[in-house]
Amino acid sequence: MARGAAIEAHERSQRLSMEAIQLEERCLRLRSQELKLKHEMESVGAERERHDRALRAANADRNEMQTSLSAMQEERQGLTLLHTFAQPESFLPLKPAKHPNMGQKVLTLS
Repeated sequence: MARGAAIEAHERSQRLSMEAIQLEERCLRLRSQELKLKHEMESVGAERERHDRALRAANADRNEMQTSLSAMQEERQGLTLLHTFAQPESFLPLKPAKHPNMGQKVLTLS
């Protein structure tokens, strides 16, 4: 009977040993998976930061270009007005004429 109990205890210890080994292997796989996911998360975070910086730079460039465009449009308007007033034909002579219905003198373009 003692021999049967010893064999049973030995078999039980072997099963427990195998179970412990399986649990340790599972723990190692889970830890490895956790480290891989952590590394992937860090990579995604770094990539997101790069995209955020690029987006901020693009927005700053867009704002700068919009400001430059507005300044150029204002300058163009000013130059157009200057060009219009600088042409001699833009200064048309005025001559006095009588208003047809009232007999009053008015200035008209010749």
